[in-house]
Amino acid sequence: IGGEVGEFLPDTDIQIVKTPGHSPEHASLLVPTSKGKILVAADVFWWAEGEKQKIDVDKNDDFASDLETLKKSRANALAIADYIIPGHGKIFKVSNTY
Repeated sequence: IGGEVGEFLPDTDIQIVKTPGHSPEHASLLVPTSKGKILVAADVFWWAEGEKQKIDVDKNDDFASDLETLKKSRANALAIADYIIPGHGKIFKVSNTY
């Protein structure tokens, strides 16, 4: 984990980032844009409907295959992205205040 960025999608500048934890094979997409790097993170981050969207690397995930690995994937996601699109919830800007 720890900053592991994989291959690019063919003929693009979109990188595949391994983000295990929710499931062992989970991966996210890091997309460079004019506004910064956007990570399409799916279930690395998610909030239930009506739940306050608070960035918490240690948030429990009852569906996680490996919570400690998921926490590392979350920390890595926050380190490499300017914005994150979660699996459930709204896109959010990464700041140093999470």
